[in-house]
Order: sequence, then structure tokens, then C-alpha cells
Amino acid sequence: IHKRLASAPIAESLRNLGSVDEYIVVMADVMITLLTISDNCGILHRDISSNNIMFTRDDNGMVRGFLNDFDCAIKPSADRKVRTTMTGTLPFMSISNLEAQDVPQTILNDLESCIYHMCWFGVEGVCSSHERGPADD
Repeated sequence: IHKRLASAPIAESLRNLGSVDEYIVVMADVMITLLTISDNCGILHRDISSNNIMFTRDDNGMVRGFLNDFDCAIKPSADRKVRTTMTGTLPFMSISNLEAQDVPQTILNDLESCIYHMCWFGVEGVCSSHERGPADD
């Protein structure tokens, strides 16, 4: 097990994004990361949330998605065929996770959580310039 301790911020909150386009790039990077860790390492993240998705900005101002907090991650094995616990952040949990269905967890659960995250941000707004003001009520 590898652990790292950061003594300075290494990524920014999604609320600091400048546009919806940047949010789309970040989410695409996160979904690619989920597929990569699933395909190459056999790991499922299982806790997609606004606090676990961050971004960095390169010298040219381009954003890159960053996935953190692998505390709930698992490496499913052949003998682990059914779900043992509900895991994740409630608004972003997959349907099978919410219903505690006795089906194996797969990468599709993580990707479904990403879709719910995008729906959530579609309603809430991506950055502070998109937040509702008194005139919007």
C-alpha cells in the first residue's frame, strides 16, 4: 500500500472551474481514469463525489481532471460475487448500489455515478459565476 501526504494544495475544487467546457474536460479525464484503473489494475473507486473530483491547471491554462480519495476502493475478486455494503456518496450512487441489489459491482457503477454527478452539476451550476442569485429565484 502506497500513501502520500501533501503539505500544500495539489488540485483545486470543482467550484473554481471557469466554464462548463472545463467541467466536461475534467469529467472526461475522471471517466478515463476510472476505466484505466479498472482495466489495468482491477480497481473500482466506488465513491464518486464533488469532493473526490478535483482539477489542476497547466501552464497554458488547460484543465485536467483529478480523482482522489480511494478509501472506498476495492479490487473485486472472483470469490466476491455479491455486494456486502452500500458505499459512496448518496446523490451519486448507482441504482443497484442504492437498492442494495445482490449483483457484482463493476466499472459501470462508477461510470453511472459520474453521470449522476454531471446531472447534479447541470442543475446546481458548475462554477461560482453560474450560481443562482436573488434575481433567479
